[in-house]
Amino acid sequence: FLSSPSGEYLEVNRSGHRMLGYEYGELVGMHISQVILPHDQERLSATLASIARGGTNREIWPMVRKDRSVVQLEVSAQMLSNGSVLAVVRDLRGRAEFERQIQASEAKLRSILYTAPDTVLTVDRQGKVLFINRTYPPYTVDSVVGASCYDFVPPESRPRVRAAIEHVFTTRELDQYEVESPPAA
Repeated sequence: FLSSPSGEYLEVNRSGHRMLGYEYGELVGMHISQVILPHDQERLSATLASIARGGTNREIWPMVRKDRSVVQLEVSAQMLSNGSVLAVVRDLRGRAEFERQIQASEAKLRSILYTAPDTVLTVDRQGKVLFINRTYPPYTVDSVVGASCYDFVPPESRPRVRAAIEHVFTTRELDQYEVESPPAA
């Protein structure tokens, strides 16, 4: 939407009207304060003042739809050179469910990784260990993460490991190999 610096809607696209449950054109001429919660009026004043000073703003706002239901919207706003405020609004209604699904998926992946019978690790292009699911004495996860993977590979196997890491980073294709760790010092 576009608004005046004081918060009067000058233009609102069809999506904006749908988000707030209004017929196309109904929001034009209304003030933003008419679609936010009463306790957010001071925050709106402060936000508009910040934008008027040339700031950009990105916040989550609970907004009141025409049917009086409340919807969570992310609003990114800034002042344009012509003095009007441009805002891009994202509907967050599906976001909570999406985040819940991601968290459930991550929990499942963690469970698989931490119960796998093999050691699984990730490294950066230089061979620095970023993650490892398990270690064996005398090593600990904390002592391995951040170390070079080459410290745990026999010298004769290091060229093969370097080649495999470079292959993965260059081609984005998986590479499999086996090496035995040297005996713990």
